[in-house]
Amino acid sequence: GDREGRRVLRLSYAYPEVQEHMLEVFREILSYKPDGLCLAFIRGVPLVLYEEVMVDGYSKLHGEDPRELDEHDQRWLRYQAGIINEFMSKVKSLLGPDQRLSVLIPGNFQDCAAWGLDPENWASEGIVDDFFPVGQNFTPEDVHVDDPYNLDFNRFLELREQTDCRVIPMLYPWNLFASDYTSWRGLIH
Repeated sequence: GDREGRRVLRLSYAYPEVQEHMLEVFREILSYKPDGLCLAFIRGVPLVLYEEVMVDGYSKLHGEDPRELDEHDQRWLRYQAGIINEFMSKVKSLLGPDQRLSVLIPGNFQDCAAWGLDPENWASEGIVDDFFPVGQNFTPEDVHVDDPYNLDFNRFLELREQTDCRVIPMLYPWNLFASDYTSWRGLIH
């Protein structure tokens, strides 16, 4: 649920049962021997919020209710990312040595942190092999829309300098593509 206790119509990765369900889906996919998995974390986010298990876990660790913190409090964001980092480690452990784990993620680190996504950890721990940062923005309703200027590609390239992951920018062919193809193509290059 959200901060006010309203139900959010998404699976919450805060629950071990949801994680196990997703891992089972990935096991089935991997049984077909693909080159790897690509997880799209640009839709269906957030993966964790203020579910009872999240509030209880954070409260036990820090002695305070996360619903009373600013939603961008770094301790709360790190706690959320820790849940997703553990899940990502489990996903990586399913892959064979010749299979790659890829992610489509928001194109800037602020949006990644807001959704519990931790590309720096995934790169440094060798969890993710391919990053596809997407130039997008979120509306007040948390719907993603194209925003090719909201792509911090240079910061993602720093991840590549520290590891052997690949970084491939993604831009939607929506508004700028339709209105100014030359500029859109220039950004891609």
